[in-house]
Amino acid sequence: MRESDGRGRKWRSRQEAAALVRECEASGVSQREFCAERGVALSTLTLYRRRIRAGATPKLLPVNVLAAVPVVVAHPNGLRIELGRDFDADTLRRLLETLEA
Repeated sequence: MRESDGRGRKWRSRQEAAALVRECEASGVSQREFCAERGVALSTLTLYRRRIRAGATPKLLPVNVLAAVPVVVAHPNGLRIELGRDFDADTLRRLLETLEA
């Protein structure tokens, strides 16, 4: 864990935050109890859990575009990509991988 910022807040790396979430899930106690035992604010744990869920890589599934209607890809970060019938799948894959980086 990194040093505090002088105001009592402690900074954790992404790996440390993910480890804390995994420990909570494996602990068998409620999130509130876990946080009280560890001296972590429940809101902090909730934030870490949200960030981990948002960062989860969605699985790409193959699709066949049969109609002339546009295909819309909705990314978890709110971005919407509208594709025409002749879109290039490799370009879309690279775009989505870039967004996940």
